Amino acid sequence: MPAKSSVPNWLEPHLPVCEAIVALFAPLAEVAVHDIRRDRVVGIWNPISKRKVGDRSLIDELPPYAEDARVIGPYPKVLADGRATTAVSVVLHNAKGAPRGLLCINFDRSPLDE
Repeated sequence: MPAKSSVPNWLEPHLPVCEAIVALFAPLAEVAVHDIRRDRVVGIWNPISKRKVGDRSLIDELPPYAEDARVIGPYPKVLADGRATTAVSVVLHNAKGAPRGLLCINFDRSPLDE
């Protein structure tokens, strides 16, 4: 979770959603929020990927999506240790309606696949 002082204004209204998703699905879900302008992680909850605030977002690894997409995925991903995950990303907009960030939910599905 980002320090309160470092939370961008456009992210503030979404913090309870990030916290709720992880509260419900921990330890299997990670929520990461990416600043698409800076290509950086600006918030992360339950970091099963071992990523941290300030890391590159790796937005170029997203599957193809329409420019006006609000939800991207679900799509498969693999953690560094080889575990299979399923991810979905939500496009977050600023107060003027411009795309500003991505709220990504990464779900470790390996226990379900066993």
